[in-house]
Amino acid sequence: MRVITTKTFWQTFLAISIFIGLLAIYRTVLWIQTLGPSISWLKWSALLAVLFASVIACGVLLAGFRSGWTEKILNHLEFSKPDILRLSILTILTVAAFLAVPYIKIFVFAKSLPQFFPLLWIYWWFTLLQTFGWKAWLRSSWAASFALAILFQGVTYQIYENLCLVTPDPFSISYSETSRFYYGSLWLSQSLYGTNVPLSPWHATRYILLAIPFLIRGLPLWIHRLWQAILWIGITAVSSWLLVRRLRLGNKALALLVACWCFIYLLQGPVYYYLQVCVIIILWGVEMKHPWRSLMVVLLASFWAGMSGVNWYPVPAALAASLYLLELPVSESKSMWQYFVKPLIWGVLGLGSAFAGQAFYVFISGYKDLSAFHSSLVSALLWNRLLPSPAFSLGILPGSVLISLPLWMGLWFALRGRVNHLHPVRMISLGLMLLVLFIGCLVVSVKIGGGADLHDMDAYVVLLQVIALYFFADRVRPESGKAEWGAMPWLVLVLAMIMPFVFPLDYIGKWVHYDNRQAQADIKTLQATVAPVAARGGEVLFISERQLITFGYIQGVPLVSDDELVALMEFAMSDNQPALTEFYSDLHQHRFALIVSRKLNTSIKTGAAFSEENNAWNQNIAAPILCEYKPVLSLQSNNLQVYAPKRAGTESCP
Repeated sequence: MRVITTKTFWQTFLAISIFIGLLAIYRTVLWIQTLGPSISWLKWSALLAVLFASVIACGVLLAGFRSGWTEKILNHLEFSKPDILRLSILTILTVAAFLAVPYIKIFVFAKSLPQFFPLLWIYWWFTLLQTFGWKAWLRSSWAASFALAILFQGVTYQIYENLCLVTPDPFSISYSETSRFYYGSLWLSQSLYGTNVPLSPWHATRYILLAIPFLIRGLPLWIHRLWQAILWIGITAVSSWLLVRRLRLGNKALALLVACWCFIYLLQGPVYYYLQVCVIIILWGVEMKHPWRSLMVVLLASFWAGMSGVNWYPVPAALAASLYLLELPVSESKSMWQYFVKPLIWGVLGLGSAFAGQAFYVFISGYKDLSAFHSSLVSALLWNRLLPSPAFSLGILPGSVLISLPLWMGLWFALRGRVNHLHPVRMISLGLMLLVLFIGCLVVSVKIGGGADLHDMDAYVVLLQVIALYFFADRVRPESGKAEWGAMPWLVLVLAMIMPFVFPLDYIGKWVHYDNRQAQADIKTLQATVAPVAARGGEVLFISERQLITFGYIQGVPLVSDDELVALMEFAMSDNQPALTEFYSDLHQHRFALIVSRKLNTSIKTGAAFSEENNAWNQNIAAPILCEYKPVLSLQSNNLQVYAPKRAGTESCP
């Protein structure tokens, strides 16, 4: 890696500062125009003045490098060993700057200026303040200190984002948040519910991992939320560490920085933790000197992928093949066939193992509707979500390009003038795998129910990360000799570090709070409503908030395992007529004495976020329920309602 000089660091910082400052000014002016004439012009004028002053000052300093006077000014910022007083002041400033960004985001900008680029401007300058502290403590270069400041914040924000969801709130804190824990509990349904309940036909491996805390009876819901946060943080950390270990960077400080970057990079989409298990298995077990072990590892990871989701079937073999192409030159094989036979075997047997994993899970799940396992293959494709839409303001395609652009830039600089060191078939093979995964992930992303973020771009993101880091670390073996791949410019490295902040910086929020008194009152009311009905033998269907039974908040109500929220939504979006017909029959026969669900309506939306999902739910689920059932109880928690059957003949339902 090329040494980043002080001059290069400051020139890059000032140039990016001008760019961010101009964008912040533009977004602030647009926001002011939406506020109307009643705003405080003094406050907004002062903010714009500061933004303009920063842009002008950076421009002047950047121009001053030509004559050398800027370097003279910056030389005063250098210090060899600060005294205790100066170090104490820098420590206080660093901590204050670190805390200032989330404080300003939550308490200052949350309502007055909820725009990304003004916040990014704040973050950028407060990161520079933290750089002074890191430089003083570690006596490192400006570039290393700045990288540490950026990455330390990134890791902290991602950890915070996961831990802030750990709450004792008995109700779901998002649309289907607690459904995950219910489906995890089904692996131990006999001991928890006294009956064998079919497993979920979706995301089997996720629920395997979430089932682990249920091995200890009586753990509260907040422990399960904490466990899920540990899975996000821990598995991502292990993936990052294993990739860095393969890179053999030598420098422990650099290895730590790269591991931190991998951590925030994987979580920006994010790449779900249960899918990262495949990545961990491959990075840990595939070794070119041990072909049989590598094959077993590919088969194991593919089996796990088969139980995880159809879009990840080829990923373990593709990841192993990319390691092979990066670490072994064609020149070491006697023929092209001999070179490709191993990754071809991995691909064929890996796909076979993935299908075997899916078949194995279908067999043990006990789920009677086999079509549910492949519902994603027949779901509608919403191509408009490729571009900015109400569901995702950035858009799947622009967002994917944005987060991968710095890595592609880095690859261009690494290969520039050195393409002849890499056999064409290696480049073509790596490029084709990236292209296939990119297109495949785009298709998965636009399926109804998705498109709100970039998590479905996961396979492409992981493979691009591995390839780019191999070139960055000079771990790609050339065809002959020892070639050093081109060094990535500091600007590219800075962009690669900043880009993963597009999402965590925008998502920084308060710790999840709830009204415990109201929640307990609602549970008491709900218990008094459903328990007598269940005692008389009536079935109580919890479409929503089924975890209230799982964790014992509602007592004396046997579990009705059919028609949970996630399952019904999947049926509605995929237009699963056999499953919907059975549900409608149960409604028409008034099978359920009571139904617990969030408030239902039949409104049809157009042009709103997730209007397609809303319409599918209201037409296929809400309307049939409201035709046969009526609300008899409303609770404040999560807008929950209890529905009872209407009298026969009240309405003519389809």
